[in-house]
Amino acid sequence: MGLDPGSIRAGFGIIEYSKSRFIHINSGSIVMTEGESMPQRLHSLYKDLKTLMERYQPDEFAIESVFFSRNAQSALKLGQARGVALLAAAEFGIHVSEYSPTEIKASVCGSGRADKAQVQHMVRYLMKLKPAFEYSSPDHADALAICLAHGQTQLSRVWRENDRSPKRKNNSQKPQPIHH
Repeated sequence: MGLDPGSIRAGFGIIEYSKSRFIHINSGSIVMTEGESMPQRLHSLYKDLKTLMERYQPDEFAIESVFFSRNAQSALKLGQARGVALLAAAEFGIHVSEYSPTEIKASVCGSGRADKAQVQHMVRYLMKLKPAFEYSSPDHADALAICLAHGQTQLSRVWRENDRSPKRKNNSQKPQPIHH
């Protein structure tokens, strides 16, 4: 499960890896009522995350890490939404991984400076989403990108561990000369 946190809208994505590809299970936006107080919005986010976690039972939870903002108020609100999300994951005993926006973009697009349109295009391509699939918000696409970045990171880790496995055949022996 991946989350692009926010205090008004948070994007979520749920994917799985099967048969050598990432499969889209569910995704969308959790929209909080803008006129509500911050504690009410955070409670709403928490309840919706718990509902998703109960329904889908994710093994992993990936979230965008804190980035520096020029607006201290926005950064504080984002931090509070992240805290609620981390609490929900901890309550379910789900392992949490954090990725910077640059890491996510680099993993999905090949460049940490990719724009939103490039991210949306690559998510659609990598997930093999149908042409009619529409993102409910940029946060929605970002959450799927977070899922993909985490999935690719986990696969890379497994492949590296398998490469170091003692079970591998040792092909480092010198080739023997052929005598005629």
